[in-house]
Amino acid sequence: DANRLYATELLSILLQGQPPNQKRLAELDGIDVLLLAASAYKRKDPPTSEEAELVENVYDCLCSALLLPANQTSFLRAEGIELMVLTLRENRYAARCALKALDFALQRNAVCCERFVEVAGFAALFPFVGGQRQLTTERAASRKEKVALEKEDDEHMMGVLSTLCHELTGVPRQRLMGKFVERDGEKVRALVRVRAKYAARVDEFEERFAKLAARGESQGLGAPDEEERFLGKLDAGEFTVQLASAVIGHLVASGDASLSRRVLGELHAHGVPFADIVSTLSEHLASMGAEDAVDATVTNNRRKVEQLHARVSALYERMARRAEAPPTE
Repeated sequence: DANRLYATELLSILLQGQPPNQKRLAELDGIDVLLLAASAYKRKDPPTSEEAELVENVYDCLCSALLLPANQTSFLRAEGIELMVLTLRENRYAARCALKALDFALQRNAVCCERFVEVAGFAALFPFVGGQRQLTTERAASRKEKVALEKEDDEHMMGVLSTLCHELTGVPRQRLMGKFVERDGEKVRALVRVRAKYAARVDEFEERFAKLAARGESQGLGAPDEEERFLGKLDAGEFTVQLASAVIGHLVASGDASLSRRVLGELHAHGVPFADIVSTLSEHLASMGAEDAVDATVTNNRRKVEQLHARVSALYERMARRAEAPPTE
């Protein structure tokens, strides 16, 4: 009813960017309450637009709360990972909300990532990576809204994949790498296509921005706002490009020569030099602030990206030296 909608709207405002409120929510068992509300829509669509808005608000509250590592633990204990995987598998209205929540729940948390694997998260997630399934966009009012939804979905999908690559070790990591080999490398092709799509959009924005800047300077209007350029690149999908590049870097540096060759081959087929992956990882690293590990379950994401960048850069340098070496007789 209207009161529930207003309550979720107010709560989402109170939680956004407010760690004290996020902490208090968990103390009042709010994570459990939000999961109970979300569970009502795991297998059914909201019948009205107002109820659809309520679902969005509930998940927005969850995502804000999951920015705190302690709340990720509460989410894990309340079987939130299981609920999100089930909701994603059912692919009803809340499926894209569940994908977003998983992106927040898994970030920098190896324990949550391991639980995701244990509850058959790969089986729910990967059909959406290669195009076997599409997240529903039936309620999109226009093509513009549908494109915006797909962009958000792609960002969260790349976010989940990059987090899994950063956090998983041992057998779970081997299983993750194996998913990119299945179906003749279908997931690798999909990954490279996503990166290429948003890299092209970022390049198009850069061209438009450069023309506007040149026109402004010629008319004596001064240099353009760099913040506007930064936000424009983000809106075009730069963060998705960075996340996809991180996944590609992990695959190339996985130690599996066959997988590495397949990824490099797909990059070549799409006209993407491996140097672009190294450059994008450098930009991704430069955009990250300092991070401190909070507890034993939370890892330092910047350190993970630094290690990945070092491995990928070393691999690129070896490839470059090999290419420059004179042929042996």
